[in-house]
Amino acid sequence: MMTSTGLRGVRGWLLVLLALVSLFATPLAPAPARADDVSEASAAFARGNEHFQRGMRLRGERRRRELEAALEQYFESLSRVRSRNVLYNTALVLEALDRADEAFNHWTEYLAVADLSEAELADGRQHRDTLAPRVAVYEVNASAAAEIWIDRRDLGSRGRTPLTIALPPGEHTFYFAAAGYRESQLRATGAIGRTERITAELAMLPVWLQVLAPEGSILEIDGGRVTPGQSVPIDPGPHLARVSSGDRVLAERRFEVMPGSAPMVIDMTSALGAGGLGGGLVEVVVDRAARIEIDGVVSAEGERASTTLSPGPHHVRVTAPGHEPYEGSPTFELFPARLEVRLAESSSDWIYVARAVLGPLAAVGLVVGGVSLWQASEAHDANQTARDPGTASALEDWTRAVDIGWSITGVVGALAIVSLVLDPGGGGESAASFGVQPSGDGAVLSLRGGFGGAW
Repeated sequence: MMTSTGLRGVRGWLLVLLALVSLFATPLAPAPARADDVSEASAAFARGNEHFQRGMRLRGERRRRELEAALEQYFESLSRVRSRNVLYNTALVLEALDRADEAFNHWTEYLAVADLSEAELADGRQHRDTLAPRVAVYEVNASAAAEIWIDRRDLGSRGRTPLTIALPPGEHTFYFAAAGYRESQLRATGAIGRTERITAELAMLPVWLQVLAPEGSILEIDGGRVTPGQSVPIDPGPHLARVSSGDRVLAERRFEVMPGSAPMVIDMTSALGAGGLGGGLVEVVVDRAARIEIDGVVSAEGERASTTLSPGPHHVRVTAPGHEPYEGSPTFELFPARLEVRLAESSSDWIYVARAVLGPLAAVGLVVGGVSLWQASEAHDANQTARDPGTASALEDWTRAVDIGWSITGVVGALAIVSLVLDPGGGGESAASFGVQPSGDGAVLSLRGGFGGAW
């Protein structure tokens, strides 16, 4: 049984523990919008709804004025937060005001919102399909994901490809811009009730490449001779660099240039070793299609890459969507050499979920334990004064609640700490996991780590 002094002493620790658990209860994902933006957007939405409801009960000019007032408030709300409810009401008001182009485009944006139910999708499509015969629709695409401007390049972008948009009938100019590609433009003429489909073929911009090779050697890129050390433009895609002396091939290097890459430098001198000797063929093999980089240069997009390297350490990075990247600096001494890489599936999602769930649970356990501790202290004081069975029973109940609350806090809080320690996002070659193993007197929390990914 706790003494009154012991209970009061623990109260002081309650404040400290509350502060510690608040670290775990804090959301780890950034909020999509600032709190003041959300508040002001909600207020504007509410004002717009008042005008909307009044307008739908009126007729003639008074109705139009109320709907335009509602639309102004909805636009104010959307300028702060792109809420699907506001998008829906905005599209309805635009329909009621017979602004068909804008209504069509707002229904299109609404239908692109994630997690709409089947009923919501069907309702939005029905509204948009009803408007389609009254507008000129353009379906705009490009050979690469591109930003789109319409009619005036100095105005804001209208979105990214693929884009479906309603515009006034007639001719329009579409401007396309994408990193690593030449800017392009197309003209198209639309008519009411018709869908015009246009696709821009974007030309890739060349990337400047400098290949370093020993003096007096012959350097070829894709079979064409290039002066060693000279910067030359090269188109994105796979390429082969070869260094030779007379009829003897000294080194080869396969690499890939990505659109929009920064100027590249490939050092073939290091692949040959001192005096043009040493080094040899290295093959990197991955258990799935991946992007393989060797010494900062993309060597291949696939399951294997071959290149000539000098003896010693070299930086290798392998990445694939949905998997933890491999990154290391293996040392090659004997040639030919082979590096096999197995990529583990990304485990970041469950760690973030654990952080989001365990923190609040730890806080709940702490609150339960703290409140129970407080009540047990009060019951203890009352029992010291009254000495009646009812008070003694209450004291026992609250003491049991204290034990339960602190137990929840201890277990869940420990798991929350572990989730914070674990690396969530592919920071390299390490991976870790944890588990709980039941024992005779309780449970054992285990933390297990592993390193590597290449062998």
